[in-house]
Amino acid sequence: QLPDMPKGPRYGHCAVSTTGSEIYIVGAYDTRSVDVFDTGSSLAWKNESHLHDMPEERRCAAAVVLKNRYLVVIGGIGADWCTTASCLIYDLWCNRWSLTLASMDMIEVRRRHTAAVLDGMIVVAGGVDNLNNALASVECIDADALLPLQYPLPMFLFNRILVIGEFERELVPCTVFDKLKTQ
Repeated sequence: QLPDMPKGPRYGHCAVSTTGSEIYIVGAYDTRSVDVFDTGSSLAWKNESHLHDMPEERRCAAAVVLKNRYLVVIGGIGADWCTTASCLIYDLWCNRWSLTLASMDMIEVRRRHTAAVLDGMIVVAGGVDNLNNALASVECIDADALLPLQYPLPMFLFNRILVIGEFERELVPCTVFDKLKTQ
């Protein structure tokens, strides 16, 4: 028998597997937490105290993993009980959550929908809107446009040091030292 979830009963959450042996459980009613189950030889919940909670509560959402690095939580219901069209993105490597720009939101708000990745696109289908109307619509989200940074980083960022001053209610000066120009 497998062990129970570490933070007790949970419903309205998402589960998504990574390319390794991990299953991420995100969101649910009254929680922003992230739990990780190791499907490898241990078959145990990881005690990952360093994992950051989601920036906002989401339940009845859908989730996918992009490029073996980004966990994307799509739509769902927020703490205000409103259905949303926005996405939350979790960088598995950097342990960092980010919100997408409003311009990247789905066309329709939806909850209790499904999502899958196909040819670099997130395909989102069905669900329910804010008025409890069942949806037959399908949307595609361009994964490359959605992600916060493009990798690999551009070459011009290498061989440079950025120095940023202190912030005290004034503009923060920034100086760029370019190693290539000093040689």
